[in-house]
Amino acid sequence: MIQAIQKLQHPFQKGTLDAIPISISTFVFGAIFGVVSIQSGLTVLESSFMSFFSFAGSAQLSVLQLLGQTGFFTLFMTTFLLNARHLLYGLSLSPYVQNENKTTINTIAFLLSDSLFVLANAKLKKEPIQSSYLIGAGLVVYLAWGVGTAIGAYFAHFMSSDKTYGLEFASTACFILLVISDLTSWRRVFTIILCAVFVLVSYTFFPTGFLLLLSGLVAFVIGYFSSEDV
Repeated sequence: MIQAIQKLQHPFQKGTLDAIPISISTFVFGAIFGVVSIQSGLTVLESSFMSFFSFAGSAQLSVLQLLGQTGFFTLFMTTFLLNARHLLYGLSLSPYVQNENKTTINTIAFLLSDSLFVLANAKLKKEPIQSSYLIGAGLVVYLAWGVGTAIGAYFAHFMSSDKTYGLEFASTACFILLVISDLTSWRRVFTIILCAVFVLVSYTFFPTGFLLLLSGLVAFVIGYFSSEDV
């Protein structure tokens, strides 16, 4: 009965429902960003606007550390390089949206995030994906991030301003949890271990954002040429 109901669901509705579990961690991550942003000197309104208009996750956390210490160009390049991995995400999903109009493609591009990409990959293992599914799931993740930020920023006023509670690492922890759930073969474990070694060896030679893009390319090359039996 449940399977029959699921088959009757519109892809948009299916996307919103599938995104709810992963949006819980996104909400928590957003609340963490809200707390850190207040501790960095932003207001609740500024923090909320930043999340709703940029929707950039880890890039937003990195920019917080640079506010008031550097110029616009550095902020722009930091954001650009940290988000460069989305170019790889877009290339991966482009075959499924290439026939859509520009408005739909631009909407998906804006909503594309680490969480949505993980969700889309999981969906593609079972069946082809549709643009309305991506938009439905992306909207849920987007709202979870923005609302989480606003709530976190508001309640940050009730926390001690001289403590960070180690929240800066929480974003990394959330992403690690997303990655672990996708390690379904030795080939993927092998790929992520080699990428981790590459990052550890190279992090002193490249800026963080550029290194993220390079590590993504390394993962692609390793995954492409490694055997399915690894």
